[in-house]
Amino acid sequence: MAGAIVRQTWILTKKTLLVVFVRQWFFTSVRAFWAPIIFMFFITYAKNFFVPPSEYGIGNPSPIRSFSNALNAAEGGRDKIVFVNNGYTGGEIDQVIGQLSNQVRDAGLQAITIERDVDLLTTCESSLRGASSCFGAAVFHSSPNQGQGQTWNYTLRSDGALGETIYVGQKDNDVQIYVLPFQRAIDQAIASVDGTPTVPDTDEYPYTERTQKEYDERIRQLYMGALINIMGAALYIGVCGVTYQLTGQMAEERERGISQLVEAMSPAKKAWHTQFARLLSMHFAFDIIYFPAWVIMGVIVWGLAFPTSSVVILIIFHILAGLSLTSFSIFGAAFFRKAQLSGITIVIIPILLAIIAQVAGPFSTSAVYVLSLLFPSINYVFFIICVARFERQLVAMNMVKAAPAYEDHVWTTPGIVFWVFAIIQTFVYPFLGALVERWLYGTVSADRKTTTSSPDHNIILTNFSKHWTPSWFRRNVLAKFGIKPPETVIAVDDFSMKARKGQIMVLLGANGSGKSTTLDAIAGLNSITTGAIEIDGTGGLGLCPQKNVMWDELNVYEHVRIFNQLKSTGTYDSKDTIEDLIRACDLGHKIKAQSSTLSGGQKRKLQLAMMFTGGSKVCCVDEVSSGLDPLSRRKIWEILLAERGDRTFLLTTHFLDEADVLADYVAILSRGVLKTKGTSVQLKHEVGAGYHVTYPKDAPVKPPMDAIKKPAPSDGMVQYQFANALPATKFVDVLRDHGVKNYDIVGPTLEDVFLANAEEVKEYNLMDAEHVEKDGITAANKDIAASDQNSETEKKLEMGKGHGTGLFKQMIILVQKRITIVKRNFWPYVFALLLPIVAAGLVTLFLKNYEAVGCDPGAAANDPTVFSLSSVNDIPLIPIGPRSIVGPAINTIIQRTGIAEESFFIVDTLDEFNNYVDTQFRNITPGGFFLNQDGPPLMAYLASGSVIGGLITLNTLDNIVLNISISTQYQQFAVPFAPGMGSTLQLILYFGLAMCVYPALFALYPTQERLRNVRALHYSNGIRAVPLWLAYTTFDFFFVLVIAAITTGIFIGVGQLTVLDRIEANIFSGIKCMVRARLSLHCLLPVWSMRYPLRLPHLDRRDVAARGFRLRRWRNGIALPHLLHRIHGYPHICSRIRYRFVHTILPLDGVDHIAFC
Repeated sequence: MAGAIVRQTWILTKKTLLVVFVRQWFFTSVRAFWAPIIFMFFITYAKNFFVPPSEYGIGNPSPIRSFSNALNAAEGGRDKIVFVNNGYTGGEIDQVIGQLSNQVRDAGLQAITIERDVDLLTTCESSLRGASSCFGAAVFHSSPNQGQGQTWNYTLRSDGALGETIYVGQKDNDVQIYVLPFQRAIDQAIASVDGTPTVPDTDEYPYTERTQKEYDERIRQLYMGALINIMGAALYIGVCGVTYQLTGQMAEERERGISQLVEAMSPAKKAWHTQFARLLSMHFAFDIIYFPAWVIMGVIVWGLAFPTSSVVILIIFHILAGLSLTSFSIFGAAFFRKAQLSGITIVIIPILLAIIAQVAGPFSTSAVYVLSLLFPSINYVFFIICVARFERQLVAMNMVKAAPAYEDHVWTTPGIVFWVFAIIQTFVYPFLGALVERWLYGTVSADRKTTTSSPDHNIILTNFSKHWTPSWFRRNVLAKFGIKPPETVIAVDDFSMKARKGQIMVLLGANGSGKSTTLDAIAGLNSITTGAIEIDGTGGLGLCPQKNVMWDELNVYEHVRIFNQLKSTGTYDSKDTIEDLIRACDLGHKIKAQSSTLSGGQKRKLQLAMMFTGGSKVCCVDEVSSGLDPLSRRKIWEILLAERGDRTFLLTTHFLDEADVLADYVAILSRGVLKTKGTSVQLKHEVGAGYHVTYPKDAPVKPPMDAIKKPAPSDGMVQYQFANALPATKFVDVLRDHGVKNYDIVGPTLEDVFLANAEEVKEYNLMDAEHVEKDGITAANKDIAASDQNSETEKKLEMGKGHGTGLFKQMIILVQKRITIVKRNFWPYVFALLLPIVAAGLVTLFLKNYEAVGCDPGAAANDPTVFSLSSVNDIPLIPIGPRSIVGPAINTIIQRTGIAEESFFIVDTLDEFNNYVDTQFRNITPGGFFLNQDGPPLMAYLASGSVIGGLITLNTLDNIVLNISISTQYQQFAVPFAPGMGSTLQLILYFGLAMCVYPALFALYPTQERLRNVRALHYSNGIRAVPLWLAYTTFDFFFVLVIAAITTGIFIGVGQLTVLDRIEANIFSGIKCMVRARLSLHCLLPVWSMRYPLRLPHLDRRDVAARGFRLRRWRNGIALPHLLHRIHGYPHICSRIRYRFVHTILPLDGVDHIAFC
């Protein structure tokens, strides 16, 4: 037993590798190797996106750039500098602004002066990343003669994106271009107005509070936090590819009947042996295909994400995770009879579970145990979180200890548990999949045996019955709600027969008589209700189903070889033997041709070769020549007759001449009941309609008294029926004796036997006049009855008169067709409806305690912190020197800032200053300076993460050097970042993914029509392309509207979408409903139009180009409000929709407040 299972498993494994990998090497290699590896590399490399790349350490001194040089070095479209005078005109502040403006204009940039600080929100409007078109801005608060304080006081403002990166070895950092030169120019202008000598050139160099190694570790810690909070599920996407491909492959083989054919034709002592081999082979084949990617992904995750932990841990876990997902795919594929939704369903469900595991916490330890045991995707995410919690503490993963706690992740499940769960899933899920397959599609019956009790018979049926009963759900559940279940269908009832060795038995019957049901039960494809079936299973059963079942990717030889190896219990046939069989089946010239290139007749011959190979003693052929041309049909007859001596054939057919030629024994079924059986000659003699003699009407003979007159085939002729051959022969001798030569004698046919026994014929009124006569019509009225019957038949067969249809009518008919089809194939649309609706319900969790903003531009932007020396949070440590110069100035600085004297560390030499920075860089904040008597002053400043350190240090230096009281602060430009932005960004991410995925389900049906040539049938029958695609669009658009209405209702229901709460009362409710409906399409149409492109109005590109952001409006609010504005002329409604929707639910980027609020 074990040897047979191993042999079949290896054969089917090679088959799957040949079909999936060898013949589809490009797509499979991309799907199973390159795509997951590239994706995993991108996700793990994303840690470098969390903190901009920088070079940490201590720089080298260099002079502060001149203001003109800095203006020329500006990048990113920063072409203007803004000065805010706060209404102080005609005084010292205007003089300083005038000097600076001249320098700006000389450099070719714009110098703009405004009166209010709030106007910077529009003049220097920032993007979400903190980038604007301004080089910088200076906000003047006072001077000695203007404003309060009677000192110079200004705030330097610049982009929030500046200072994020620092390269201490370079001289073009943001602080060295946008801050220090601008600040030095302002201080020089102040000194010029006050009549103070020019500020001497100053050297500067940046330093960071961490070394490069410490900086890299910090990046890792931030990335670990992201993996714990949001990105663990993203890593799972890299390993889930097998769930799509394996599930689709299994479901496709089941839909095409390949799985059933393999199990039916493979000899096995137990029915589950072949099923076990088939499922195990699928597992092994896809393990081989995906194994390299699993190993490499483990190495990538170790190298880029978890370098402290052991690479062996990551590799082994990714292998175990891949194996568990493969097993889970086998389990999931068992639920699908068709491949249409199988792959995408088994991909989406685990991804959703992974996302839930990532964001729906915190979870208790017991919950982690249960969920990880049940679902491989959750097991993967929790293991990644476990490793990340170790790595965040910069310690290696310990498999037997609980991970360090991080925020609300406090569960204590050790890593080894996740390994054990993956191993359990690897073994349990295939077993569950086999049980589900057996439950849903199983046909195993204890009363079907592969050995016979009679040595002379290869097929024995004893009181065989097959009844199709309604399901338990219909009988016991729906019936309680008044839904009457359908009646039990008796397909075959109490059928007994025996087929001898070397005999061809033919089952005849009308459609629905039970022929195929009987053959399928003998082949093991149908279960048995009552009775028993015995067959000789030597060499495996040979089966040729009514529909050709084969792999499109394999050639003729490979098909026959695979089934030869599956069916052979001993030595396999040699290559020459297999090729001889193929030639015997008239396929010698197509040995290397793929099955997809064969004609219908050639495919039928290949199906016969697959049936013959392996030495099958019993061969079942269903509709052997259906749909074949006469030459192919005759050749297949010859093949069957040539093999009849060694095998027992059971054939089903509709063609009576075929049964007459091939059958050694005939059984006629009608409505599942055996009517008669016997040899063809025996049935003709016993049940046939006798002999018919036709001769001229004017012949000088009279028929015997026992002859029955029949309708003549033509005028001038008469026809008589004789009971048997003897009186008919005697009458023919009489005709010859009287010189009659123009006569015809026809013996009984199998058609007569069939018509006499088939009850279906009587029901459809297709019996000839002799059968009508048996029902009571007299001979005198026979011709009239026949005439009436023919007339009635002609009326029934009369074709309707065709007429043309227009585009609109064709579209309506095609939509009605889709409505009819969706009643029977509704699952794609159920999933399309549920996916965005469920996603909308889940993402509302991100809106908890969310507060919407108003129409004030400032309300949609953050309020940046103002930084100065007095606002430094940490206790500053400022090295300065030499003592002889800076000593008297310390008290002045202390008085202005309130900083304690202990915060200053005085050095006496330049080397002492540099050495102090080299050793105390972690503690020095925000910087220090040394006023070198033998050279230019030198300043060192903290430059990691911001430009504040340089500004504060230079301000302190200039105060001492110029001996002028100058208070300088720093503030970033406001960024359009509303409160709760992080939560809404996650809402956009997950809801956006759902909105992107569900339209893909609408593409399934048009693709199915194309693959099944239904679309070609439409076109060939006069359907035009425009109504066809309009029907697709119209039908799918209904579901888009439903999704739009429900998802919008969900957001309104949680109180976070208040779009129309302030529309004026005089706007009638129809406009309100229209706007509300179109708002729903606001976010759905662009996604839906990915499949059906739509043309929306173009935006005003000149206005957008002036800001330097051509795509900003598309990122902000999409184009629908502009469409409403142009069509309906309600700008206040449209602007409010755009503003409220974007800032309440999707606050992506800066909004054009002036134009729309």
